[in-house]
Amino acid sequence: ARNEWLAAALIVTAAFVWMVRTSRRAKHRLHRTDDLIALADAGGHRVTRAWDRLPNGRWPAEPAAHPYAVDLDVFGPASLTQLMPPMSDTPGRATLRAWLVAPAEPEQIRARQRAVDELRDRYEFRDELAMAGMRITATPDGVQQLARWAAATGWLTRRPALLAASVVVPLATMALVVAQTTGFVAHAYWIAPALVGWILTVQSGQSLTASFAPVVGQANALRRYAGMARLVAGERFASPALLALQPRLAGPPRPA
Repeated sequence: ARNEWLAAALIVTAAFVWMVRTSRRAKHRLHRTDDLIALADAGGHRVTRAWDRLPNGRWPAEPAAHPYAVDLDVFGPASLTQLMPPMSDTPGRATLRAWLVAPAEPEQIRARQRAVDELRDRYEFRDELAMAGMRITATPDGVQQLARWAAATGWLTRRPALLAASVVVPLATMALVVAQTTGFVAHAYWIAPALVGWILTVQSGQSLTASFAPVVGQANALRRYAGMARLVAGERFASPALLALQPRLAGPPRPA
């Protein structure tokens, strides 16, 4: 009877895991379809110049003294930037804004034009980038804070023993629970590693919380940025500007 209960528990657990994974994939496909529809609608609005249906983004206004930003309608309502596809605030919108308001060397302009020409017909690639960018909600301050946190030596990385315990203790607990359930051991030895885990949590919980506080809520943006980096790093390009960009996104020290 015990083996029958164990088999039933394993079947129920496997079915639950399968349902969770299936639901997650279905939600991903649904979000992707919604994003593609939004991109197609926005493309149609750009063609017809339906300004009231196009988002204007968070472009900082240029001062009236700028030599051409105001006269040429670079920013603001019914402007060049309102025709731009979705992009992240940082570094996408900040980089493009810097290009639009400052002159560049002729060779640099030609390199950018060659890159644009190469990307012109890569509709699926550009859609993938746009879909990732439109769901990044991180602010410039948040991205800078994330970069500073990633460059610093973290509280946990200075404690390799605790880092190892955070992996070993849960695995040992689960292994001993399975061993008792299947009859390989007669006693609840799993209580010992579970107690160790609880003690470590009580002792280190506040420090871990403080260590990760600067990047709480940034996980989604980080995943999106990493996905965009992988997408660009894995594409085949011919223009020098795009080729020079790929190594910066692929590493070192490790790929996105």
